[in-house]
Amino acid sequence: MMRWALVMFCVGLWASGVWAEDYQPGDRVTVVRADTRGTTLAGQEFPVPVGETFYVTETIGERVHVTRHPVVRPVRLAGEGVRLWKIWGSELAGQPEGHLPMVAVLGSEAAVAAFHDQVRQQPTAANYLARARVYVALGEVLNAQEDLDAALQLSPQDADLIWVRHLTFAAEGQFDLAIADLGRLLTKEPRDLRVMVRRAELWKLADNATQAMQEFDAALQIDPNSSLVRQAKADQHMAASEWMEAVQELNELIRLNPEQPLLPMLRGSVYRQLVNEPLALQDLNGVLERFPGFISARFERAELYRKNRQWTEMASDYDEIIKQRPEFVEAWSGRADANYSLKRYPETIADLTQVLEMQPENRAARHWRAWSKYRLNDFEGAVADFTNNIEAENPNPRSFHGRGLCWLSLGRLDEAQNDFDRLIELNPKDAVAFSNRAVVWMRREDYARAMIDISASLRLQPKSVFSFKLRGELWMLQKEYQRALADYGAALRIDPRDTDSLQDRGHVYIAMKQYKEALVDFDTIAKIDPTSPLPHVGRAHVWLEQKETDKAMAALDEAIRLAPDNSQMYTIRAQALKDLNRTDSQIADLNKALELGRQDTWIYIERGIAWRAKREYEKSIADLNQAAKIDPRNVHVFNNRALVWQDQRIFDKALEDFNRCLELNPKFAFGWNNRGWLKRTQKDVEGAISDFEQAVQLNPRYATAHNNLGLCWQDKKEFDKALAAYNQALTIDSASPWTLQNRGLLYSQVGRYQAALDDFESALGVDQKYAAAWNGRSWMRATCPDAAFRNGVQAIEDGKKACELTEWKAAGYIDTLAAAYAETGNFAQAVEEQKKAIELLQQDDKLEYQKRLDLYLKGEPFREPAEGTLQAGAPEAVP
Repeated sequence: MMRWALVMFCVGLWASGVWAEDYQPGDRVTVVRADTRGTTLAGQEFPVPVGETFYVTETIGERVHVTRHPVVRPVRLAGEGVRLWKIWGSELAGQPEGHLPMVAVLGSEAAVAAFHDQVRQQPTAANYLARARVYVALGEVLNAQEDLDAALQLSPQDADLIWVRHLTFAAEGQFDLAIADLGRLLTKEPRDLRVMVRRAELWKLADNATQAMQEFDAALQIDPNSSLVRQAKADQHMAASEWMEAVQELNELIRLNPEQPLLPMLRGSVYRQLVNEPLALQDLNGVLERFPGFISARFERAELYRKNRQWTEMASDYDEIIKQRPEFVEAWSGRADANYSLKRYPETIADLTQVLEMQPENRAARHWRAWSKYRLNDFEGAVADFTNNIEAENPNPRSFHGRGLCWLSLGRLDEAQNDFDRLIELNPKDAVAFSNRAVVWMRREDYARAMIDISASLRLQPKSVFSFKLRGELWMLQKEYQRALADYGAALRIDPRDTDSLQDRGHVYIAMKQYKEALVDFDTIAKIDPTSPLPHVGRAHVWLEQKETDKAMAALDEAIRLAPDNSQMYTIRAQALKDLNRTDSQIADLNKALELGRQDTWIYIERGIAWRAKREYEKSIADLNQAAKIDPRNVHVFNNRALVWQDQRIFDKALEDFNRCLELNPKFAFGWNNRGWLKRTQKDVEGAISDFEQAVQLNPRYATAHNNLGLCWQDKKEFDKALAAYNQALTIDSASPWTLQNRGLLYSQVGRYQAALDDFESALGVDQKYAAAWNGRSWMRATCPDAAFRNGVQAIEDGKKACELTEWKAAGYIDTLAAAYAETGNFAQAVEEQKKAIELLQQDDKLEYQKRLDLYLKGEPFREPAEGTLQAGAPEAVP
């Protein structure tokens, strides 16, 4: 809002109460006194008409520095893509700037009151004209016309009156009346080029381009070297997108005014429209060589660099503009655009923050600052900016899109889904919104809904590479590998250079154990982009699958060397380190990812799991608590925290977290399985069976749940049901060492000793570091009722291996070793080992161990009795 000087005045006392501090840049002032002493405009003393309106740029002592246009006012002059920026009036011909004495000006509204008194006291044509000028400046056209009509009655031939009245007619769109007034002026002075140019402009506004050009040509016949006429004619050609004709006029103007920098700049703009960028750049370079401080030309060149995607040069030009005119907000915006394209996100944020300090309501600046924060993994900061825009009137739907992606990155699935729901509500044809909502469903393992949304996205955008990739990932999660390959192939037919599709397809090949094909895809990525870390990540997965650990870690190290600031690279290497049981290094990489700003729920979950593996339970709980703060509806948080409570035998809290997990997602099969395991450890076998059955109902291919169901049936001595459950698990995963081990124990329990021994050996064939299988085989060789299967020496070797793998911390395995020593007759060593085992036990578990200790003290070995039988014909193994 303009600040107007508050002046107490009377005729002859104009300066009373007027001070420099009463004005600020942007204020509009009106000349109220025809005193030109000390007045300079356009570099010389200049008689300024009373009633003329100017804009203040600064105040200097008792003078006001003015221009006819506000500072930094964008004006579109020549159609699409051509913009000139009126920064200082002297840059534009016919727009003078200069100084007015403070005594000669008032704010325009105050000036009206002053002229009311003037007209009452002296109703002359000059006073009516002065007041009419103020009305024109204020947009009060009808009042201006009344004053002009009154003045013309007093002075019918006054050219100034006729000129100003034509302006009022033009302002109302009454071009015929305005043209008629100009005709009256030309009757008096047929060679007045200013009037002829103005009438040509009005013909153009009246949609009579032919008459306009005839007017220009008539003026040029009078004076072929008139810059005024040629400038106006060039402007008309540019407004009509007649670029070649505009160039011809600008060539003449440059010939007539070789020192005028604006003209080659305009010609450069026209060359841009003609897609003659070399000539455009040549003109702009020439201007800036002669006039390095010419901001408009530098702005125009920066925009040319934008079109050519020369982001570094564009940023450099905006640097210079900002040095000269730091208040020029468009320069900060332009440099931010260049920095964003150069992926200089911190610099982009700094520039856009400066824009927002000058224009707090600039929603575009806030939008792109949010995206820059997103690129830097500052998801919370990005959410704040997106939310600010969303809460404004008529929010941009893209703000919901950006905020939804931030919520996804933070693992806050409810908020993400709400934003994508809102996007789809605003635009049911937004294919990207459907794809992103599908990601939410996938994170929730609701694959049916994810498929519905991806299908909707592909109906809307049949050639969406992203949607094909997403559906490929969905098939991959469901182990539908051929379908996944088909979708990644479809994505690559659309874009053969899409490295993400190549990367994902490579991982499908890995899952199918087609390692050569996987390496071909990863090598293709490296050829497309030698600086990409992705092919090294893919190769690492191949090497890990093939147990070539050194090669795998070298590849991951190379990926991090190429992208040292990419937090995702550290999380990927952390996962590989987890698989290799290198927990300390895994934690270090997760720490690095967090240092780089990736405040992701999954990082806290994974680090919490790692602390659990190290039995540092307080740290594990702290990380999982932090994950719960970020995403209070993430089932994996509660599932893993329950496991930590369970490890510490804090069973009430474990049960509470498992219950919360299943409340959040009743279809979470892992949660049912894990709660079943908790119930089994608390001797609630029936409750455990119910939970395991729910898990396999939700996921019939959940091998672990089938295995655990087998354990429960074995607890109940329902051996046929137990065997059926183990066989089902092995049908799904024939290389499961724990299921082979458990079935081996079952066979041993029912007297099928050779089948038991075969299963223990099969388990060790899968995993030589699986301590339970060593222990199982040791127990059978030490305690089998059938002497043909006992072998004390081998039992001791197997038992020691199991104890070494568990760092001598597993009481059950030491108990087995004691039985092995007893089998060889070394009862002294058996007693010593059994006492060690008892020391590690909880009080409730010591009875059975004590019974065996009593046997060893008496010099007797322990024999495992057969506890049941299987039905005739029950299968003993699966392929």
